[in-house]
Amino acid sequence: MITDESGDPLLGATVAIEGTSTGTIANALGLAKFEDLENGEYGFDVSFVGYEGYRITLTFPQDNNRLIEIEL
Repeated sequence: MITDESGDPLLGATVAIEGTSTGTIANALGLAKFEDLENGEYGFDVSFVGYEGYRITLTFPQDNNRLIEIEL
């Protein structure tokens, strides 16, 4: 879930997998979803106009189907 400092969802925030052309956009609830990722470690870059970007690294399958909260 991608939110601002007051906890409001950031519709349209982008989430890209570092080093690839794969990305997605957060929906009205601030949720961004990736499907069919291979096992391994991924760096995710999160951004939204007017906010400082955020980077997080997750390992799959250990973090598979997990809700991660990110405040920009």
